[in-house]
Amino acid sequence: MARESWTVKNHTSKNLSIGDLPRVPVMRKNMQINLLKFATKSDINQSVNLKQMLDIGWLKLTKTKDKVKTTLSKTKGETGVHSIEENELKDYSYSKEETYSKEEVDDLVGCVSEVITVTDNYTPGDNDQVILVDASSKDITITLPPAVDYNNKTFFIKKIDSSINNMIIDGNENETVDENETITTNVQYLSLHVACDGANWWII
Repeated sequence: MARESWTVKNHTSKNLSIGDLPRVPVMRKNMQINLLKFATKSDINQSVNLKQMLDIGWLKLTKTKDKVKTTLSKTKGETGVHSIEENELKDYSYSKEETYSKEEVDDLVGCVSEVITVTDNYTPGDNDQVILVDASSKDITITLPPAVDYNNKTFFIKKIDSSINNMIIDGNENETVDENETITTNVQYLSLHVACDGANWWII
């Protein structure tokens, strides 16, 4: 009996992340990831971001269980599901008439241009999502952009060095992060996923 896997493959030249499945790593071009290593079936089925990425053809999802292989891809406006497994996976159908601007798609799926490593104070921008902080030389402050301009935006911020220097996450002006003026840590490899509600930032 084969082990079950739900494998997604990046079919674009972009680095992609699935914004509402935050534990799934960023996928480079042609990279494949078994989603079940990072998320539950329920989380995968409920992922709006994954559905949209399948619909627009950025990702291809292959589900393998007990040697029965099901491939989900954009076909005639719908995503096909093997009849044996229809009761196990939600319908990923969508309307062909739905259109999205590049900005809307990038916001929805968490498209990133690159993984950024910073060694100095930094304010993330529109194309940033994964920010690796190297504080080996000094404390590094990541100042989040104005919340009003980044509603529904998320950033992944991770301290990668082993020094006792701090990684500090600071809201813009009087804005807060989990109702704190700043979040400070010196723990190596600690990763914080922050999301914006249009007024302040929250750690997810």
